[in-house]
Amino acid sequence: MNTKETVRDDLEINLLELLGVVLRRSWLIILCTAIFAGAAFLGTKWMVTPLYESNVLFYVNNGQSSEAKISSSDIMASQSLVETYLVVLKYGTTLDEVIDKAKLDCTREELTEKISSTSINNTEIFQVTVTDSDADRAVKIAKTLSKILPGKVAEVIDGSTVRIVREASVPTDPVSPNLKKTAMIGAIAGFVISLIYVVLRYLLDDRIRDASRYLKDTYPYPVLTAIPDLTSRSTGYYYRAQNEGGKRR
Repeated sequence: MNTKETVRDDLEINLLELLGVVLRRSWLIILCTAIFAGAAFLGTKWMVTPLYESNVLFYVNNGQSSEAKISSSDIMASQSLVETYLVVLKYGTTLDEVIDKAKLDCTREELTEKISSTSINNTEIFQVTVTDSDADRAVKIAKTLSKILPGKVAEVIDGSTVRIVREASVPTDPVSPNLKKTAMIGAIAGFVISLIYVVLRYLLDDRIRDASRYLKDTYPYPVLTAIPDLTSRSTGYYYRAQNEGGKRR
């Protein structure tokens, strides 16, 4: 029982000491957090190229007349055609014509990397997204694509049409990088690294700062007396003797 209480007391004292060390070094932790956050923010802003997105929404029609009543089977057929239209967009000659008409200085493979497409919530509407480092070029590609794709779909799939639901617009803000998120990650990294440094420095410090306390904690013997530091420049006998001797002279 006594051993358990001793271990518990030692652990509590160590944790309190560690907390005190962390509080005394809080200025270092705050400084490192600010430095890492600022470095991440400025480094990302200066070194990472911002990217802009321009989106076009298309509606898939499987050939049903607009005056006729559209059934659930017609909607399902339109949904199934979305994947086919995406293949026409990616692997047909659509992108080659976009490069020629928009007068782009890039290859087909480079343009493919800039374009992504997906269906919206499993509906007959799909979205084409153009990502580029230039906002005007992104919307130019998206608008050119919106003019060419419907005709390409009509050539490949008889009776099917694609209508534009929403035209492409010029993006005002970049989608990446996220400077706020980057600064937050840098701040967290700086906080964790500085905290680990402070804790490890405390744990690895094996110097004896309080001899009487060390003896009490290490050996089961009482401390009868302690020899004062006679060489201390503030309270020791050597310091007082030197001052007194100097005054007498």
